[in-house]
Amino acid sequence: MGKVPVIEIKNLTKMYGSHLAVKDLNLTVHKGEIMGFLGPNGAGKTTTIRCCLDLISKTAGTITIFGLDSHKDAVAIRKRARCVLSEVETVCDRVAIIKKGQLKMVEKIHALQEKTGKVLEVEFADPVDPKEFKIKGVNDIQQENNRLTMIVHENLNSVIQTLSNQLATQARLALMFMRFEAVPSVRKLCRRLERRRYAREICEFSGERTPDHTTFSRFITRAKPKTIEGLFKELRDQAFRMGIIDPEEVVKLSMDSTFMKAYSRRGRKGGISDRGAKVGKTERRSYQLGWRAHTMASMSALPITYIVRAANVNDKDLVKPLLKQASHTLKRYKKCVSQVIADSQYYSAEVFKTIRGFGAEPVIPHPLNVKEPLINLYVTKRFKVKGDPGLVELYRLKMAVERAFKAGKHELMMENLRWRGVAKVRIHVALCYSCIYAVAITAHKIGRPELANSIATFTY
Repeated sequence: MGKVPVIEIKNLTKMYGSHLAVKDLNLTVHKGEIMGFLGPNGAGKTTTIRCCLDLISKTAGTITIFGLDSHKDAVAIRKRARCVLSEVETVCDRVAIIKKGQLKMVEKIHALQEKTGKVLEVEFADPVDPKEFKIKGVNDIQQENNRLTMIVHENLNSVIQTLSNQLATQARLALMFMRFEAVPSVRKLCRRLERRRYAREICEFSGERTPDHTTFSRFITRAKPKTIEGLFKELRDQAFRMGIIDPEEVVKLSMDSTFMKAYSRRGRKGGISDRGAKVGKTERRSYQLGWRAHTMASMSALPITYIVRAANVNDKDLVKPLLKQASHTLKRYKKCVSQVIADSQYYSAEVFKTIRGFGAEPVIPHPLNVKEPLINLYVTKRFKVKGDPGLVELYRLKMAVERAFKAGKHELMMENLRWRGVAKVRIHVALCYSCIYAVAITAHKIGRPELANSIATFTY
Protein backbone atom coordinates (compact mmCIF):
# COMPACT_ATOMS: atom_id res chain seq x y z
CA MET A 1 0.00 0.00 0.00
CA GLY A 2 1.30 3.42 -0.88
CA LYS A 3 -0.27 5.27 2.01
CA VAL A 4 1.65 5.91 5.23
CA PRO A 5 0.53 3.49 7.99
CA VAL A 6 -1.19 4.92 11.07
CA ILE A 7 1.00 2.74 13.34
CA GLU A 8 4.31 1.23 12.27
CA ILE A 9 6.58 -0.63 14.69
CA LYS A 10 9.91 -2.08 13.55
CA ASN A 11 12.12 -4.35 15.66
CA LEU A 12 10.84 -2.96 18.97
CA THR A 13 12.79 -4.28 21.97
CA LYS A 14 12.35 -3.24 25.60
CA MET A 15 14.54 -4.40 28.49
CA TYR A 16 13.88 -3.83 32.22
CA GLY A 17 17.37 -4.39 33.51
CA SER A 18 18.11 -8.02 32.60
CA HIS A 19 14.42 -8.83 32.03
CA LEU A 20 13.26 -8.89 28.39
CA ALA A 21 9.73 -7.47 28.12
CA VAL A 22 9.39 -7.10 24.30
CA LYS A 23 11.65 -8.70 21.69
CA ASP A 24 11.89 -7.64 18.02
CA LEU A 25 8.21 -6.71 17.63
CA ASN A 26 7.06 -5.70 14.10
CA LEU A 27 3.55 -4.33 13.63
CA THR A 28 1.77 -2.26 10.94
CA VAL A 29 -1.77 -0.84 11.16
CA HIS A 30 -3.26 1.11 8.23
CA LYS A 31 -6.10 3.59 8.24
CA GLY A 32 -9.53 1.96 8.53
CA GLU A 33 -8.19 -1.28 10.01
CA ILE A 34 -9.43 -2.63 13.37
CA MET A 35 -6.79 -4.54 15.30
CA GLY A 36 -7.23 -6.52 18.52
CA PHE A 37 -4.18 -6.34 20.75
CA LEU A 38 -4.42 -9.60 22.74
CA GLY A 39 -2.03 -11.70 24.77
CA PRO A 40 -1.48 -13.35 28.17
CA ASN A 41 -0.33 -11.46 31.26
CA GLY A 42 3.29 -10.38 30.87
CA ALA A 43 3.29 -10.65 27.08
CA GLY A 44 4.28 -6.96 26.73
CA LYS A 45 0.98 -5.36 25.61
CA THR A 46 1.08 -2.46 28.06
CA THR A 47 4.82 -2.00 27.54
CA THR A 48 4.32 -1.70 23.77
CA ILE A 49 1.55 0.90 24.14
CA ARG A 50 3.64 2.91 26.60
CA CYS A 51 6.56 2.86 24.17
CA CYS A 52 4.26 4.05 21.37
CA LEU A 53 3.14 7.03 23.48
CA ASP A 54 6.73 7.62 24.72
CA LEU A 55 5.65 7.13 28.34
CA ILE A 56 8.68 4.87 28.72
CA SER A 57 11.82 4.76 26.59
CA LYS A 58 12.43 1.82 24.26
CA THR A 59 15.69 -0.12 24.24
CA ALA A 60 15.86 -0.61 20.46
CA GLY A 61 13.72 -0.27 17.32
CA THR A 62 11.65 2.48 15.69
CA ILE A 63 8.02 3.54 16.17
CA THR A 64 6.02 5.96 13.99
CA ILE A 65 2.46 7.09 14.72
CA PHE A 66 0.61 9.07 12.00
CA GLY A 67 3.97 9.21 10.25
CA LEU A 68 5.54 10.98 13.23
CA ASP A 69 8.44 9.75 15.34
CA SER A 70 7.12 8.44 18.70
CA HIS A 71 9.94 10.12 20.65
CA LYS A 72 10.62 13.39 18.84
CA ASP A 73 6.93 14.15 18.17
CA ALA A 74 5.50 12.61 21.37
CA VAL A 75 3.44 15.69 22.31
CA ALA A 76 1.79 15.95 18.90
CA ILE A 77 1.01 12.21 18.89
CA ARG A 78 -0.61 12.31 22.36
CA LYS A 79 -2.91 15.11 21.25
CA ARG A 80 -4.30 12.92 18.43
CA ALA A 81 -4.07 9.44 20.03
CA ARG A 82 -6.62 9.84 22.79
CA CYS A 83 -9.45 7.62 24.07
CA VAL A 84 -12.56 9.65 24.86
CA LEU A 85 -15.12 7.89 27.07
CA SER A 86 -18.09 9.43 25.28
CA GLU A 87 -16.99 7.67 22.06
CA VAL A 88 -17.17 4.31 23.82
CA GLU A 89 -20.69 5.15 24.94
CA THR A 90 -21.91 5.01 21.33
CA VAL A 91 -20.88 1.35 21.14
CA CYS A 92 -21.92 0.04 24.58
CA ASP A 93 -23.60 1.32 27.75
CA ARG A 94 -21.82 -0.85 30.32
CA VAL A 95 -18.21 -1.64 31.18
CA ALA A 96 -16.99 -4.79 32.94
CA ILE A 97 -14.12 -4.38 35.41
CA ILE A 98 -11.93 -7.49 35.59
CA LYS A 99 -9.15 -7.90 38.16
CA LYS A 100 -6.79 -10.88 38.35
CA GLY A 101 -8.92 -12.82 35.87
CA GLN A 102 -12.14 -12.45 37.89
CA LEU A 103 -15.18 -10.31 37.16
CA LYS A 104 -15.40 -7.68 39.91
CA MET A 105 -18.26 -5.43 38.81
CA VAL A 106 -20.24 -4.15 35.84
CA GLU A 107 -20.93 -0.43 35.83
CA LYS A 108 -22.75 1.92 33.51
CA ILE A 109 -20.78 4.42 31.50
CA HIS A 110 -22.35 7.50 33.12
CA ALA A 111 -21.54 6.06 36.59
CA LEU A 112 -17.88 5.76 35.60
CA GLN A 113 -17.92 9.30 34.25
CA GLU A 114 -18.99 10.58 37.67
CA LYS A 115 -16.11 8.71 39.34
CA THR A 116 -12.93 10.72 38.81
CA GLY A 117 -10.88 8.76 41.32
CA LYS A 118 -7.40 7.42 40.61
CA VAL A 119 -5.93 4.26 42.04
CA LEU A 120 -2.82 4.90 44.15
CA GLU A 121 -0.67 1.99 45.26
CA VAL A 122 1.89 2.67 48.01
CA GLU A 123 4.39 0.02 49.10
CA PHE A 124 6.23 0.51 52.39
CA ALA A 125 9.35 -1.13 53.72
CA ASP A 126 7.65 -1.55 57.13
CA PRO A 127 4.09 -2.45 58.18
CA VAL A 128 1.70 0.52 58.29
CA ASP A 129 -1.72 1.18 59.78
CA PRO A 130 -4.41 2.03 57.16
CA LYS A 131 -6.03 4.40 59.68
CA GLU A 132 -3.13 6.82 59.21
CA PHE A 133 -4.21 7.38 55.58
CA LYS A 134 -7.82 8.32 56.25
CA ILE A 135 -7.61 11.88 54.98
CA LYS A 136 -9.78 14.05 52.78
CA GLY A 137 -10.02 12.83 49.19
CA VAL A 138 -8.94 9.24 49.94
CA ASN A 139 -11.23 6.22 50.42
CA ASP A 140 -11.54 2.50 49.65
CA ILE A 141 -8.23 1.76 51.40
CA GLN A 142 -7.18 -1.88 51.10
CA GLN A 143 -4.12 -3.46 52.70
CA GLU A 144 -2.11 -6.44 51.53
CA ASN A 145 1.00 -7.00 53.67
CA ASN A 146 3.06 -3.77 53.34
CA ARG A 147 1.13 -2.52 50.29
CA LEU A 148 -1.80 -0.11 50.47
CA THR A 149 -4.23 0.47 47.59
CA MET A 150 -6.49 3.52 47.79
CA ILE A 151 -8.83 5.56 45.58
CA VAL A 152 -7.85 9.23 45.31
CA HIS A 153 -10.65 11.65 44.32
CA GLU A 154 -8.62 14.87 44.53
CA ASN A 155 -5.41 16.17 43.04
CA LEU A 156 -3.00 13.25 43.29
CA ASN A 157 0.02 15.46 43.99
CA SER A 158 -1.73 17.23 46.86
CA VAL A 159 -2.76 13.90 48.42
CA ILE A 160 0.79 12.53 48.13
CA GLN A 161 2.10 15.76 49.67
CA THR A 162 -0.41 15.45 52.53
CA LEU A 163 0.63 11.86 53.18
CA SER A 164 4.32 12.82 53.08
CA ASN A 165 3.75 15.71 55.51
CA GLN A 166 1.83 13.43 57.85
CA LEU A 167 4.60 10.83 57.91
CA ALA A 168 7.26 13.56 58.27
CA THR A 169 5.37 15.07 61.22
CA GLN A 170 5.30 11.71 62.99
CA ALA A 171 9.03 11.24 62.36
CA ARG A 172 9.84 14.73 63.70
CA LEU A 173 7.75 14.14 66.83
CA ALA A 174 9.45 10.78 67.38
CA LEU A 175 12.93 12.32 67.06
CA MET A 176 11.98 15.12 69.49
CA PHE A 177 10.58 12.50 71.87
CA MET A 178 13.93 10.72 71.54
CA ARG A 179 15.68 13.87 72.86
CA PHE A 180 13.23 14.42 75.73
CA GLU A 181 13.46 10.81 76.91
CA ALA A 182 17.28 10.75 76.56
CA VAL A 183 17.09 7.75 74.23
CA PRO A 184 20.62 7.26 72.82
CA SER A 185 19.81 5.50 69.53
CA VAL A 186 17.08 5.04 66.95
CA ARG A 187 16.85 1.30 67.67
CA LYS A 188 16.09 1.98 71.34
CA LEU A 189 13.57 4.61 70.27
CA CYS A 190 11.70 1.96 68.26
CA ARG A 191 11.67 -0.36 71.27
CA ARG A 192 10.29 2.45 73.45
CA LEU A 193 7.55 3.18 70.93
CA GLU A 194 6.70 -0.52 70.69
CA ARG A 195 6.44 -1.04 74.45
CA ARG A 196 4.98 2.28 75.65
CA ARG A 197 1.51 3.31 74.58
CA TYR A 198 1.99 6.89 75.82
CA ALA A 199 5.02 7.19 73.54
CA ARG A 200 2.97 6.19 70.49
CA GLU A 201 0.26 8.70 71.42
CA ILE A 202 2.78 11.52 71.80
CA CYS A 203 4.25 10.75 68.38
CA GLU A 204 0.74 10.41 66.86
CA PHE A 205 1.17 6.76 65.83
CA SER A 206 -2.28 5.17 65.80
CA GLY A 207 -2.73 1.50 66.54
CA GLU A 208 -0.19 -0.94 67.91
CA ARG A 209 2.21 -0.90 64.95
CA THR A 210 5.26 1.33 64.98
CA PRO A 211 7.87 1.97 62.27
CA ASP A 212 11.06 -0.02 62.13
CA HIS A 213 14.39 1.68 62.87
CA THR A 214 15.17 1.70 59.13
CA THR A 215 12.24 4.08 58.58
CA PHE A 216 13.73 6.68 60.92
CA SER A 217 17.22 6.09 59.51
CA ARG A 218 15.96 6.76 55.98
CA PHE A 219 14.13 9.89 57.15
CA ILE A 220 17.27 11.21 58.86
CA THR A 221 19.36 10.45 55.76
CA ARG A 222 16.94 11.79 53.15
CA ALA A 223 15.39 14.71 55.05
CA LYS A 224 17.03 18.01 54.27
CA PRO A 225 18.19 20.17 57.21
CA LYS A 226 15.69 22.85 56.18
CA THR A 227 12.88 20.42 57.03
CA ILE A 228 13.76 20.41 60.74
CA GLU A 229 15.08 23.98 60.73
CA GLY A 230 11.65 25.02 59.47
CA LEU A 231 10.15 23.48 62.62
CA PHE A 232 12.60 25.45 64.77
CA LYS A 233 11.69 28.71 63.02
CA GLU A 234 7.98 27.97 63.34
CA LEU A 235 8.28 27.44 67.11
CA ARG A 236 10.52 30.50 67.48
CA ASP A 237 8.02 32.70 65.65
CA GLN A 238 5.22 31.34 67.85
CA ALA A 239 7.26 32.26 70.94
CA PHE A 240 7.74 35.78 69.57
CA ARG A 241 4.00 36.17 68.98
CA MET A 242 3.29 34.98 72.54
CA GLY A 243 5.71 37.55 73.96
CA ILE A 244 7.96 34.87 75.52
CA ILE A 245 11.19 36.23 74.01
CA ASP A 246 12.01 39.56 75.66
CA PRO A 247 8.79 41.58 75.25
CA GLU A 248 10.82 44.84 75.22
CA GLU A 249 11.63 46.50 71.90
CA VAL A 250 15.36 46.58 72.75
CA VAL A 251 16.84 43.09 73.09
CA LYS A 252 20.09 41.96 74.69
CA LEU A 253 21.71 38.94 73.03
CA SER A 254 24.15 36.38 74.40
CA MET A 255 26.63 34.90 71.94
CA ASP A 256 28.28 31.54 72.57
CA SER A 257 29.18 28.24 70.92
CA THR A 258 28.60 24.61 71.90
CA PHE A 259 31.18 21.95 71.06
CA MET A 260 29.95 18.54 69.87
CA LYS A 261 32.57 15.83 69.49
CA ALA A 262 32.43 14.13 66.10
CA TYR A 263 30.82 10.70 66.24
CA SER A 264 32.70 7.69 64.95
CA ARG A 265 32.55 3.92 65.36
CA ARG A 266 36.11 3.46 64.08
CA GLY A 267 38.62 3.20 66.87
CA ARG A 268 38.96 5.28 70.00
CA LYS A 269 39.72 8.61 68.40
CA GLY A 270 36.39 10.30 67.67
CA GLY A 271 35.71 11.81 64.30
CA ILE A 272 37.96 9.61 62.16
CA SER A 273 35.07 8.65 59.87
CA ASP A 274 33.36 12.07 59.86
CA ARG A 275 34.95 13.85 56.92
CA GLY A 276 33.02 17.08 57.44
CA ALA A 277 34.67 17.61 60.83
CA LYS A 278 38.17 17.42 59.28
CA VAL A 279 38.86 21.04 58.46
CA GLY A 280 42.32 22.58 58.72
CA LYS A 281 45.20 21.21 60.74
CA THR A 282 44.72 18.21 63.00
CA GLU A 283 48.27 17.66 64.30
CA ARG A 284 47.87 19.59 67.55
CA ARG A 285 47.47 17.41 70.64
CA SER A 286 44.74 19.56 72.18
CA TYR A 287 42.71 19.56 68.99
CA GLN A 288 39.46 17.58 68.89
CA LEU A 289 37.52 16.76 65.75
CA GLY A 290 33.95 17.88 66.02
CA TRP A 291 31.36 20.56 65.37
CA ARG A 292 30.27 23.80 66.99
CA ALA A 293 26.80 25.31 67.13
CA HIS A 294 27.37 29.08 67.24
CA THR A 295 24.25 30.57 68.81
CA MET A 296 22.66 33.93 69.53
CA ALA A 297 20.34 33.56 72.54
CA SER A 298 18.00 36.02 74.23
CA MET A 299 18.04 36.86 77.93
CA SER A 300 15.18 34.38 78.34
CA ALA A 301 17.68 31.61 77.44
CA LEU A 302 15.99 30.89 74.10
CA PRO A 303 18.02 30.65 70.86
CA ILE A 304 17.30 33.33 68.26
CA THR A 305 19.53 31.97 65.51
CA TYR A 306 22.47 29.62 65.09
CA ILE A 307 25.09 28.42 62.61
CA VAL A 308 26.74 24.97 62.58
CA ARG A 309 30.38 24.79 61.50
CA ALA A 310 33.41 22.54 61.99
CA ALA A 311 34.92 22.97 65.47
CA ASN A 312 38.18 24.56 64.34
CA VAL A 313 36.50 27.41 62.44
CA ASN A 314 37.32 30.65 64.27
CA ASP A 315 34.41 31.87 66.41
CA LYS A 316 35.09 35.48 65.42
CA ASP A 317 34.46 34.73 61.74
CA LEU A 318 30.80 33.92 62.47
CA VAL A 319 29.91 37.05 64.45
CA LYS A 320 28.77 38.99 61.38
CA PRO A 321 26.51 36.30 59.83
CA LEU A 322 25.00 35.56 63.25
CA LEU A 323 24.25 39.23 63.89
CA LYS A 324 22.83 39.62 60.41
CA GLN A 325 20.39 36.74 60.91
CA ALA A 326 19.45 37.85 64.43
CA SER A 327 18.84 41.46 63.35
CA HIS A 328 16.69 40.33 60.43
CA THR A 329 14.60 38.11 62.73
CA LEU A 330 14.15 40.82 65.38
CA LYS A 331 13.29 43.45 62.79
CA ARG A 332 10.25 41.41 61.68
CA TYR A 333 8.85 41.87 65.19
CA LYS A 334 9.87 45.55 65.43
CA LYS A 335 12.75 44.89 67.79
CA CYS A 336 16.45 45.72 67.68
CA VAL A 337 19.66 44.59 69.36
CA SER A 338 21.00 46.80 72.15
CA GLN A 339 23.94 44.79 73.54
CA VAL A 340 25.81 41.67 72.46
CA ILE A 341 27.32 39.86 75.46
CA ALA A 342 29.99 37.22 74.88
CA ASP A 343 33.07 35.61 76.41
CA SER A 344 36.65 36.78 75.92
CA GLN A 345 37.26 34.40 72.97
CA TYR A 346 35.29 36.90 70.86
CA TYR A 347 37.42 39.88 71.99
CA SER A 348 38.98 41.77 69.08
CA ALA A 349 38.79 45.21 67.51
CA GLU A 350 37.19 43.76 64.37
CA VAL A 351 34.40 42.08 66.37
CA PHE A 352 33.72 45.33 68.27
CA LYS A 353 33.49 47.19 64.95
CA THR A 354 31.14 44.57 63.48
CA ILE A 355 28.78 44.69 66.48
CA ARG A 356 28.65 48.50 66.49
CA GLY A 357 27.95 48.39 62.77
CA PHE A 358 24.59 46.77 63.63
CA GLY A 359 23.76 49.53 66.12
CA ALA A 360 24.57 47.45 69.21
CA GLU A 361 27.16 47.76 71.96
CA PRO A 362 29.63 44.89 72.68
CA VAL A 363 29.96 43.59 76.23
CA ILE A 364 33.00 41.32 75.89
CA PRO A 365 35.68 41.09 78.62
CA HIS A 366 39.25 41.58 77.53
CA PRO A 367 42.01 39.02 78.27
CA LEU A 368 44.26 39.83 81.24
CA ASN A 369 47.38 40.26 79.07
CA VAL A 370 45.92 43.13 76.96
CA LYS A 371 47.80 46.39 77.53
CA GLU A 372 45.29 48.82 75.96
CA PRO A 373 41.83 47.27 76.44
CA LEU A 374 38.85 48.36 74.35
CA ILE A 375 36.46 47.93 77.29
CA ASN A 376 36.64 48.20 81.07
CA LEU A 377 35.63 44.62 81.76
CA TYR A 378 37.68 41.51 82.53
CA VAL A 379 37.52 38.17 84.34
CA THR A 380 40.16 37.22 86.91
CA LYS A 381 41.88 33.86 87.19
CA ARG A 382 39.42 33.02 89.97
CA PHE A 383 36.54 33.73 87.55
CA LYS A 384 35.51 36.98 89.27
CA VAL A 385 34.14 39.70 86.99
CA LYS A 386 35.76 43.12 87.44
CA GLY A 387 35.41 46.50 85.75
CA ASP A 388 32.62 48.99 85.11
CA PRO A 389 29.64 48.14 87.41
CA GLY A 390 27.10 48.44 84.60
CA LEU A 391 29.08 46.13 82.33
CA VAL A 392 29.70 43.70 85.21
CA GLU A 393 25.97 43.45 85.85
CA LEU A 394 25.27 42.73 82.16
CA TYR A 395 27.98 40.06 82.00
CA ARG A 396 26.67 38.36 85.14
CA LEU A 397 23.22 38.30 83.54
CA LYS A 398 24.77 36.55 80.56
CA MET A 399 26.38 33.98 82.86
CA ALA A 400 23.00 33.19 84.45
CA VAL A 401 21.42 32.80 81.00
CA GLU A 402 24.28 30.56 79.89
CA ARG A 403 23.80 28.27 82.92
CA ALA A 404 20.08 27.81 82.15
CA PHE A 405 20.77 27.32 78.43
CA LYS A 406 23.55 24.81 79.11
CA ALA A 407 21.35 22.81 81.48
CA GLY A 408 18.69 22.52 78.78
CA LYS A 409 21.23 21.36 76.19
CA HIS A 410 22.61 18.81 78.66
CA GLU A 411 19.12 17.36 79.30
CA LEU A 412 18.56 16.99 75.54
CA MET A 413 21.97 15.33 75.00
CA MET A 414 22.97 17.99 72.49
CA GLU A 415 26.68 17.38 73.07
CA ASN A 416 26.22 13.60 72.76
CA LEU A 417 26.32 13.52 68.97
CA ARG A 418 25.52 10.17 67.32
CA TRP A 419 25.29 11.28 63.68
CA ARG A 420 27.90 12.09 61.05
CA GLY A 421 27.99 14.78 58.36
CA VAL A 422 27.10 18.47 58.50
CA ALA A 423 23.52 17.90 57.25
CA LYS A 424 22.71 15.45 60.04
CA VAL A 425 24.47 17.63 62.63
CA ARG A 426 22.28 20.56 61.55
CA ILE A 427 19.21 18.34 61.99
CA HIS A 428 20.47 17.30 65.44
CA VAL A 429 20.92 20.92 66.58
CA ALA A 430 17.57 22.01 65.12
CA LEU A 431 15.81 19.17 66.99
CA CYS A 432 17.42 20.15 70.32
CA TYR A 433 16.55 23.85 69.91
CA SER A 434 13.01 22.96 68.81
CA CYS A 435 12.61 20.98 72.04
CA ILE A 436 13.77 24.01 74.06
CA TYR A 437 11.08 26.16 72.41
CA ALA A 438 8.44 23.44 72.80
CA VAL A 439 9.05 23.42 76.58
CA ALA A 440 8.95 27.23 76.84
CA ILE A 441 5.69 27.47 74.86
CA THR A 442 4.07 24.64 76.85
CA ALA A 443 5.08 26.19 80.18
CA HIS A 444 3.44 29.51 79.25
CA LYS A 445 0.31 27.81 77.90
CA ILE A 446 -0.28 25.92 81.17
CA GLY A 447 0.30 29.07 83.22
CA ARG A 448 3.70 28.09 84.63
CA PRO A 449 6.17 30.49 82.95
CA GLU A 450 8.75 29.81 85.67
CA LEU A 451 9.22 26.35 84.09
CA ALA A 452 10.04 27.76 80.64
CA ASN A 453 13.71 26.70 80.93
CA SER A 454 13.18 23.50 82.91
CA ILE A 455 13.57 20.68 80.40
CA ALA A 456 13.71 18.09 83.20
CA THR A 457 10.16 18.94 84.31
CA PHE A 458 8.77 17.76 80.97
CA THR A 459 10.93 14.62 80.58
CA TYR A 460 11.16 11.12 81.99
